[in-house]
Amino acid sequence: MSASTSILIKTINDELLQSLGLFESIELQKTSNKLSLKRIDRKFLLSIGRLPDFLKNVSNDYLLITVGNSFSQTYKTNYYDTEDLFCYNSHHLGRSNRYKLRSREYVESGNVFDEIKVKNNHGVTKKYRLQREVKQQHFDDKFRSFATKTLGEFKSIPAFQLEVEYNRIACIQRNMESRLTIDFNLSFSHSSEKKFLENLVIVELKSIMPPHRMSVFESIRKAGLKESRFSKYCFGMASLRKNLRKNNFIQIFRTIDRL
Repeated sequence: MSASTSILIKTINDELLQSLGLFESIELQKTSNKLSLKRIDRKFLLSIGRLPDFLKNVSNDYLLITVGNSFSQTYKTNYYDTEDLFCYNSHHLGRSNRYKLRSREYVESGNVFDEIKVKNNHGVTKKYRLQREVKQQHFDDKFRSFATKTLGEFKSIPAFQLEVEYNRIACIQRNMESRLTIDFNLSFSHSSEKKFLENLVIVELKSIMPPHRMSVFESIRKAGLKESRFSKYCFGMASLRKNLRKNNFIQIFRTIDRL
């Protein structure tokens, strides 16, 4: 299996390539999309140096999803929020019913979607999508109409707040009942402010059944992954906006510093 020559991923090394070579692969078009729009999510953090061992532990149970010849996909995302930062504050306060608004470009596949990600009080995540021609830089009328039909009227019109870019390796369980996504090379930017997280890897388990009932949890336990309610949007905002409330995210910052 070869890396896509169109992607420069400086954290991909020989050991990581060898671990990825243990997987059987499957084209994205052949995978089930039932997990894309409704699932239970659990996130875990680890350092890039520990990723090869984790991949070896799950290579028998999961297939590596490819787009063309690429095992890694590039995601470019613009996040939107209201003037009072309702989305950010809802997550910071740990509200069980919350949502995120974003426009995302899936670079290798060429797809672009306006997306609304909703998490309810049962821990179930639902994603709503509207396909677009290009990634939006503003919360335009088309996105607003889509969001209003999904969420109801807004007290203030959401506006662009943050851009996030990263690489993703995605795997799907052989029975198609769960996915693992592995995000790394994260960068966050707003105006002239930028932050990079070169050492951090975010592993997310997306499943139909409660994740703790799954066999992959034993691999997660062995790897010593740290479970976290990490949010790319909230972390980026808390990192770049010095005046925001972030007390409830302090432990996440500390965990990342210790990786």
